[in-house]
Amino acid sequence: MACKKCGSAAQQSFPSDHTVNFPGIARLKVSPVYISQDLLVCLDCGFSEMAIPSAELDQLNRGMGGPPSKSGK
Repeated sequence: MACKKCGSAAQQSFPSDHTVNFPGIARLKVSPVYISQDLLVCLDCGFSEMAIPSAELDQLNRGMGGPPSKSGK
């Protein structure tokens, strides 16, 4: 698979952990969302991407005051 930004084939998947905090003063007391998901990194330009699982995506939607995703459980 080629990089979506530069077209390079030099991509590598890395195990990763992310903590997503919500923006704004109104959301200071909303707990952060922890995501453990592989991160695909282009080793030439640095473009990175990952897919957020539906459970964590629902947490992000709720934390922002929105409805759960359509694919959520």
